[in-house]
Amino acid sequence: MRKILTLGMICLSISLFASKSADWHLPVEGKPVNIFKHNFTGIPILETSTHYYGLNHVSQAILWSVEKSKTQNATEAASSAAAMSGVGGDMVGDVAALTSIEAFKEITYTPFVSIHNRFVDVGSGNILMGTGEDVYKEILSDDIIPELYMLLVKVKAEDGSRVVYAIDLETRKVSWKQKLAEPSGTKDVLKKAAGAAGVSGMSISIFAPKATADGNIVYKNDNDLLLLNAKDGSIAWRNECKPGTFFMDDKQTKLISIEKASGASSMMSTSGVGKEMMAIDIKTGKMTWSKPVKLDEKFRMHLNIDASTFVVAHKKGLNICNFETGEMTWKKDFGAENIKEITVKPEGIEVFYGNKLMLIDKTTGKKAWKKAIEFDVDESEEGSMITKDYDKGVFMVGQSYVGLYNRESGKKIWAMGCGEGFKTAFDNVNNKVAVMDGKKLYVFNPEEVAKKPEKIKLDIEEPSEITGFETMKDGYFIQGLNEYIFVDKSVQPKSQNYYKPLKTDRLLKAALYASAMSTAVMSTEITMTDADGNVVASGGAFMDTESARAMGDMSDAQIGAYRKLQADAALKGASVGNRDFAFFLKGEKTDAGDKMSIVKIEKNSGKEVDSFDFGDNRKVVFELDKQANKLYFLDEGSIKVYNL
Repeated sequence: MRKILTLGMICLSISLFASKSADWHLPVEGKPVNIFKHNFTGIPILETSTHYYGLNHVSQAILWSVEKSKTQNATEAASSAAAMSGVGGDMVGDVAALTSIEAFKEITYTPFVSIHNRFVDVGSGNILMGTGEDVYKEILSDDIIPELYMLLVKVKAEDGSRVVYAIDLETRKVSWKQKLAEPSGTKDVLKKAAGAAGVSGMSISIFAPKATADGNIVYKNDNDLLLLNAKDGSIAWRNECKPGTFFMDDKQTKLISIEKASGASSMMSTSGVGKEMMAIDIKTGKMTWSKPVKLDEKFRMHLNIDASTFVVAHKKGLNICNFETGEMTWKKDFGAENIKEITVKPEGIEVFYGNKLMLIDKTTGKKAWKKAIEFDVDESEEGSMITKDYDKGVFMVGQSYVGLYNRESGKKIWAMGCGEGFKTAFDNVNNKVAVMDGKKLYVFNPEEVAKKPEKIKLDIEEPSEITGFETMKDGYFIQGLNEYIFVDKSVQPKSQNYYKPLKTDRLLKAALYASAMSTAVMSTEITMTDADGNVVASGGAFMDTESARAMGDMSDAQIGAYRKLQADAALKGASVGNRDFAFFLKGEKTDAGDKMSIVKIEKNSGKEVDSFDFGDNRKVVFELDKQANKLYFLDEGSIKVYNL
């Protein structure tokens, strides 16, 4: 998945800071093209007509430089300029065009990038792949194995073969490489099936590689499953089982593969998975059941019960399956349409399906309760659901509603319908929930609502761009790309503003929108912390239901690996993101001509406390770094830095 600009490529006059000298500057080669920030590390990246540079704003030095490929430079520079300036299409088309460019590609949640098909560590400038025998045409997938603290990168090599590289995240060096497949005219069925969008959902790979108990790796390549030796990359076995997804038993001796659905070419969810299950011995790679087990309908989900059994759910029911034999525990599946969640409890299996909650006897497969708890919601609604327990009931967020429901009866205490694409955010400390539903904003305590939450009376200009929901001492600071709203603790709006970009600033709009779409947890510069106060991820708290569910499904090992990797990759001595202020770019037409300025907003009050005015010449490139509170100004022959 590609990470794109946060805020940049805005053109200003040379007399930008005529009354203020740059705090420091450094020489660079080539004509100014672009400035943007590497999302995971926060390192500023400078692009000129001849080079990419990494900037260390702590030591005030060029961290590294990589010369552009002369053969690719001209075409990609033209494509990039067209995509970012809005030539030949609308904003969404511009973003789509931008994401097809391979000049600079971030490797999500890592300190690595691909620059003109050279794999670079942005913290050091070291080139790990892309030269000599390791030249590649394209990166096909990348996956972090948290238990091994390893990154696996699959590429299409120069000769068309598929090769996987293992990168040790401690040393940030290639440990080994392994050819997976010879050159072929067919395309990979998987590009990168991971990522997220703060405004449109998060996709999670359903067949990401998995580490085994003995330190090896189960890896999917096209229609094959392989076991790779984690120490040297050698292939222990290969099984041509056409996997759609797979999982292991608790002892990690058996692997269950679910076949790929017929005709499926790319799968971001279980929609591309079929009905047939087969068991594979992890040590030998051989099939262990006498024949594959066929489900009544397409596979939906599974959950391990113990070392020997697992619950398997399909589109119209569920059963308990034996890892060793493939036999089902019950003669007949428990019928359940539209299964949303399965929970294994000491007293049985709790399944939420449609709008009902039922406990199932693990021995008989019969209902353990006389009747299901039927919640007052649409039973035909598909998709993920979020539930959160409160003293008075269960708060539910579906695909088209939010509401509080009685835990025992399922009767609604209150409920509110929501439009397509609505987003929620949670303030757990104060028991508040925020809902952004189109241009309507609600902030409420679910237990204090009578019939439905009261809408906050304000006019939101661009609700699709709102991503940030931050709890401040005196209220909530809600932030979009060009817009902010401040409401106090009693949920009264105190300040709001929308800084409309000049119509000619398609450049700004495309860059900011692309940034918001790039990932749900990295799209803005708000930090998310765990119960101990440790930073888990940086990103906007407003998420749709699918994104929030995907975030919740991240394992402790994944979160721990990301946290450690980000700490190791960060610039030493860099300041922590500023919680007190937000910055916006303001464009306006005046009698004297165009006027552009950076506006500084105090988050705890929503008040404008300062501004920096600019001219109207659009030939100079700059970026506002909201984390480091710096302005990077790329002039021909130098990078100038202003401390805000």
